[in-house]
Amino acid sequence: MNFLKLSHLLNPLKINALSSSLPATKKISTTVMSNFYLNSLKLNAKASQLASTTKLPFSDADDKSNNERAENISRAMSYYLEKMAERESLMKFKTEEFEIGKRHLAKMMGENAETFTQDDINRSIEYLLPSGLFNKKARPFLKHPEDYYPKSKLAAFGSDGRPLHHLFYTGNPDFYQIIYELTQKYLNLNRLEDAMNLIKGRMKTIHKTDEADLNTRINLTGSVWIDRNKLNVKFNMKIDELSYNKFIIMLQKLAEHSLSKREETFIGQFIVPFEPPIKLSDIPALLKDETGRPYQELEVRQRTAIVKLKLYEGNGKIKIKAPEGNFNINFFDSLTQREQLLFPFKVVDKINKFDIEMEVNNGGMSCLSKAARYAISKALCCFVSADSIEKLRLAGLLTSDSRPKERKKPGQEGARRRYTWKKR
Repeated sequence: MNFLKLSHLLNPLKINALSSSLPATKKISTTVMSNFYLNSLKLNAKASQLASTTKLPFSDADDKSNNERAENISRAMSYYLEKMAERESLMKFKTEEFEIGKRHLAKMMGENAETFTQDDINRSIEYLLPSGLFNKKARPFLKHPEDYYPKSKLAAFGSDGRPLHHLFYTGNPDFYQIIYELTQKYLNLNRLEDAMNLIKGRMKTIHKTDEADLNTRINLTGSVWIDRNKLNVKFNMKIDELSYNKFIIMLQKLAEHSLSKREETFIGQFIVPFEPPIKLSDIPALLKDETGRPYQELEVRQRTAIVKLKLYEGNGKIKIKAPEGNFNINFFDSLTQREQLLFPFKVVDKINKFDIEMEVNNGGMSCLSKAARYAISKALCCFVSADSIEKLRLAGLLTSDSRPKERKKPGQEGARRRYTWKKR
């Protein structure tokens, strides 16, 4: 059958003609050829049926899925480009609004718009639109849109739809990349420390200067860890309070390593200079009375309490002027309140070395004692050294309690207290 062509098998007329043209010794009967033709048709039908039900490699279904995937990728990319274009147009519009508002504000204040800085804008807004709102974020402001609109991130995926960052599926790849680098640096320092200890064990002597150069720890004096909000803005990411606390613990562990000086550049990204609540330049100069005696005068408000204080160098006399009359320290009935009044002097070791003249108005005893303690601490800064001021700061005496009185709630007896429940 090798001499028969496929086209002959598909046409019985051609088969008959071919059979008649063959020699007598090689002629094939018509019945055999017809049976062969029918069998070939059955095989073709089965083959077509299998091809329709069986999914072969590189079939049309695969091509369709690939096309759908490419379409989804292009759709995601077009959506990203559309959002970027919308943000760019929004920022352009808001920037123009800011420039117009800045020029109008400068004209209202009689200033030059070209040299009108952001500090001038803030001062002008505070003057023209005074607000007593406790939350500063709720007060009116005029800033460049780049300062309060969230920054846009670059596309986190490529043209093929695959994430660019290997930590993409953590949900916060930038933060976990920093965590990964921090961990690797800590492990590298441990390996280096182990190698140095091994070398020291084999060597009989080691040069002191080399040891001093190698075993160095970073000095964090005068600096604190960066705040969570500042960290989010600096690295353009969003971290919750729990993750931030764990991150600071890891940073502290790296900074306490004996070789942490080698990673000073990395750690320096997450520390900021410490800003004390009271600076030496902000401390007012001492006043003098008619006799030339130095003193300091202060007025402090704590909730509804008002305390006016005069602090002199003396021998521990205390005079308190109240609406009910003149008193000494016995004006405060509670022993705790009297201790609060004298605690600043104990911190700086100046008990019985200053005289106090104080005028109190309104407020309860607790508020008055807290306000008096804060006023004494602030006034003491004018008389003592910088080291003593630092002691007062560490004791928390230079931080005022700005919490207002909680309002009474409707349907309640007080701010928290409920009415006594009665069945009838």
